[in-house]
Amino acid sequence: MSLQVEGEGGETTLSLPDAAAGPLLDLLSDLAEGRAVSVSDADEELTTREAAELLNVSRPHLTRLLKEGEIPSHKVGSHHRVYRRDVLAYKARRQEESEEAMQELTRLSQELGLYD
Repeated sequence: MSLQVEGEGGETTLSLPDAAAGPLLDLLSDLAEGRAVSVSDADEELTTREAAELLNVSRPHLTRLLKEGEIPSHKVGSHHRVYRRDVLAYKARRQEESEEAMQELTRLSQELGLYD
């Protein structure tokens, strides 16, 4: 995919691999709409506190998820560490499960005629 960018120095054309084009366009759309964005390394190691904040859960809850194997982790000394990509993958799975459950509830309520 090619992307044309206008800046102070004129116009520049960039060729991007398809894998980069979609996320970059999403990022630019978010910026254009005034939303805050951040770019980070998927291989970045996070502490349990950082991972819990990213998921918006308590640290004890995150630790339980790690012990149950819901999110892969490894130890550095006696401390758990997780990769950002694994935390984000868990978050995406939970979001998908939540959306599927909401669709099923909507289907059931319509089937039962609860909201006529």
